[in-house]
Amino acid sequence: MTTASTSNIVELTEVTDATDFMLHNQQVWQHSSETWLNGEMSHLRDLPPILLEKVEAICATSLVLSIADFGCGEGWCQRALHTYNPNLHYIGIDLNPRFVDHLSDNCISENAQFICADYSSDSFNIDEEVDLSIISFSLFEVVDLKQAIANIVKTTRLGGHIVVFTIDRIWQLIDISLSIQDLYNKTRLAYSGKSFYYNTTIRSEKWNEEESYVTITHSVAQYINQFLSFGTQLIDYQEKLFNKDISGQPICYSMLTFRKVSNI
Repeated sequence: MTTASTSNIVELTEVTDATDFMLHNQQVWQHSSETWLNGEMSHLRDLPPILLEKVEAICATSLVLSIADFGCGEGWCQRALHTYNPNLHYIGIDLNPRFVDHLSDNCISENAQFICADYSSDSFNIDEEVDLSIISFSLFEVVDLKQAIANIVKTTRLGGHIVVFTIDRIWQLIDISLSIQDLYNKTRLAYSGKSFYYNTTIRSEKWNEEESYVTITHSVAQYINQFLSFGTQLIDYQEKLFNKDISGQPICYSMLTFRKVSNI
C-alpha cells in the first residue's frame, strides 16, 4: 500500500512515452524485488480471506478448474489458492523476471506455472483459456489499459469470471496529498483526461524497509467501462475498508467481479 508523510511531497507526472514509463517501472521492480519477497505487506494479510471467499462463491455456481493471475507479484494469490484447492491449475504472469524465477524455483504446487510476460502487450498470448482470471493491483501500472483488458478477457473462457483488486484513484490521491489544496491540485490533474503517475514508497512491515513504487492514476470507472466494452458483465462491486496500516492511513480496497458473456 502506498504511503505519504509530511516529509515526502509526492507529485503527479504525466506519462508522455509508454515505453519510457514501462522501462522505469521495470527498474523500480528490479530494485525492490527482494523487499517484496522477504517482507510482509499489509495486503498479504488483508486480501487472502476476501479472495478465497470470492473464489468459493464463484465455484458454487460455476466450474473453476484453471486460474490466470495477471501480475502475480511475489505469489500471495497462488499460495492462498493452493490452500483452498491444490488441484487448481494456476498460471502466474508477471513482468518481473525475479518474481517469476523465484516462484518457479520455490513453488510447491505441481499444478502451477509462471510466465514472464507483459500482459498489456499486443503480442501477449498464452494459448489457453481459463475459468477465472485474477488481477490484483497490477492494472494501475499499465499504460495501455485497453490492450491489457482485451488480453485478460481473451484469456478468460466464455462464461468465465474475472476478479479485479485495485484502489480507486480518489483513495490514491488522498493518500499522497498533504493538504486539501494539494488534493484539489492533484485531482484536477488526474481528471484532466491525460495519464499521470506518481512515485511513492511502500514499507515492509516485517523488515521496516521502504521501496519506491509507481502507480498510474486510473479510476475504477475506467476499468469498468473497458471491461464492459470487451463483452463482460459487471456482477459484483465491493469496497473493503481496513484498519490503519503501518503508515497510519486507512486502506480501502476495491474488488470488481465480471463475467464474460460474449466473444467480441
